[in-house]
Amino acid sequence: MNRAAFSIFFQFCLLSGLGSIAVAQPASDGRMSKEFIPGEAIAMIQIHPRAILQDPAMRLAPIEVASAAGIHYVGIDPIDVLTVRLVIGMPGPGGPEFGVVATLDKPIAIESLNPNVIDRENKRDVDGKTFYTIPNSPPNAVLHQISPTQLIFGTEYFVTQMLSDRITGGPLGHLVSQTVDNGQAQALIVVEPIRPVLSGFVNQALLQAPEELQDLSRLPELLDSIELRYAAETGFAGDMTLNASDDVSAEEMELVIERTRLYGRDTLLQSIPQLLNEEGPVADSMRAYGVRLTNTLFDMIRPKAKGRSIVINTSDIQVDVASAGMLVGLLLPAVQAAREAARRMSCSNNLKQLALAVHNYHDTHKKLPSNIVDKQGKPLLSWRVALLPYLEQNELYSQFRLDEPWNSPHNLPLAERMPALFACPSGPQVPGKTAYQVPLGKGLSMLSDNPLRFRDIIDGTSNTVMFVETSPELAVDWTAPEDWTYDANDPLGGLGGHHPGGFHVAMLDGSVRFVALEIDPVLWYKLLTRGGLEVVEPF
Repeated sequence: MNRAAFSIFFQFCLLSGLGSIAVAQPASDGRMSKEFIPGEAIAMIQIHPRAILQDPAMRLAPIEVASAAGIHYVGIDPIDVLTVRLVIGMPGPGGPEFGVVATLDKPIAIESLNPNVIDRENKRDVDGKTFYTIPNSPPNAVLHQISPTQLIFGTEYFVTQMLSDRITGGPLGHLVSQTVDNGQAQALIVVEPIRPVLSGFVNQALLQAPEELQDLSRLPELLDSIELRYAAETGFAGDMTLNASDDVSAEEMELVIERTRLYGRDTLLQSIPQLLNEEGPVADSMRAYGVRLTNTLFDMIRPKAKGRSIVINTSDIQVDVASAGMLVGLLLPAVQAAREAARRMSCSNNLKQLALAVHNYHDTHKKLPSNIVDKQGKPLLSWRVALLPYLEQNELYSQFRLDEPWNSPHNLPLAERMPALFACPSGPQVPGKTAYQVPLGKGLSMLSDNPLRFRDIIDGTSNTVMFVETSPELAVDWTAPEDWTYDANDPLGGLGGHHPGGFHVAMLDGSVRFVALEIDPVLWYKLLTRGGLEVVEPF
C-alpha cells in the first residue's frame, strides 16, 4: 500500500469511526458529552480505538502491523488514539457536511504528521484558528489542531460550526446527553431532519419488494431516533435500539419488525432444502443443521419492546470459528437464493407492467401495439417505444422522432435512456439492451401488418404468449424493431439464462408465468400460436 493510498484509508477510518469516537470525557453518570455537536447535526459515530484494540477478544488482531503502518504512513500510532467522534450534518451544496475529532493520550505536533496527511505549507487563519489543507480528501476538507492532544478535520463549514457550538441544544445533542457511553463503539441518528429523504428512499427500495415487506414503509414515520452499539467481545454482533415518538408508535413498529423477521426466517428455511444437490444421510443432516441454525439465530434477534423503544440485540449470539464457517457455507447460498427469488419477482413485475401497458394501449387505440413504421411499412422503432406513454414515460416518448429509424443521429442517443422496467434485474445490465421481446413467426406474434385486437386471439388470451424473456446473449436494443424469432428446429433456442431452470412469459391476458426449460416443445408451440385452435394442457 503506497503512502497516498494509506492516507486515504486512514481518513476513511476516521470518517467511519473505526479510529474511535468519544472525543469528550463522559459525564460522571456514564452518559456521553454533547461537545462538538452543532444544532444542525443529524448523526454521530463514536468509537474508542484503544479500548477496542486492548479488548481480550482482539488478542489475535494484527495490532503490531496497524501500529507500524500508522506511524510510518500517517505519523500516529492507532493505539494512542483514545477516541474519535464523527459528526454528520445535512448535505450542503458541496456534498455531505462532516467533522471528525480525534483525541490522543499524548501531545502531537502538526510537523510530525506525514505530508500525505496534511499540507503544512498550505494553511490559513479562520477566526483566529489555523486551518490546514488535506491532500487526497473530500472537497473543502481542512484540519485544525484544537489542543496538543486533539485534532479536528472535516468540511470547513462544519468544522467551524463544531468549534463554535461546543455545547448545543439541538436534537442530536439532546439524544447524546441522554445516552450512556458503552466504552467502545456507538452510533446515534436523529430521524426528524431526514424523515422526508428517508421515506422517499425506503418507498423507492420497496417498489419491487414482496408484499410481506411493504409494511417497512411505515418505519420512517414511526422512528424518532436510532442507536447502534458494538463491543469487541461480541465479535460481529451488536445491538440496535429504535426509538419511537410514543408507546403507540413503538407497538406498531414492533409488529412491523417482527413480521419482517418472520418473513426473512421463512424465506431462508424454504431455500435450505435446495442448498445441496446430494441425497443421503449426510446431506439430510446438513439440511437439518441449516434449519436448526436458522431458527436459533432468528430467535436470538427477536425484537424486544422497552417502553417507546425496540431493542434488536444480536450480542448474545456466540459463534466459534468452526461454526461461523459452517454458518457461511450454509446461509450464503440461502441468501443468494433469496436474492434471486426477489429478482425473479421483480422481473415478473416488470413484465406485468408491460402487459398492463399493452391493455391500456388497446383500450385507447382499439388495437394491440405494433412497431412504428414509415409510409411504406418499413419498421422504424420498436413497439416498446410505442408503449412509453402508457408506462408514465411521456417526456421520453415526446423526444423521439417517429418518422426516423431507431438508429438515426437524433433517436440513437435516446436508446441510452432505457426505462428500468425493460431490464431483467437478474441478468447482466447492458445499457440500452432488453431481453423482453415478442415471439415472431407466422400466426404467433401480437405484431401484425393489420391491426390486431384481443378478439382476434382465437386461442384465448390466457393461452397465448405475448412476451418472452430471452437469454442475455439475444438481448436487443430496446428501441430497435427487433424481437425473438421462433425456430421449429430449436423451439426454445435463445430463451432462459437469467433465472435458474426457466424463463418468464407474459400472456395476452396480462398474467405472467414461469416456463421450465424442460417444457414439451409441442405444448410450447401451442402457447405461442394465437389461432391454432389447439387444446393447451396445464404447464
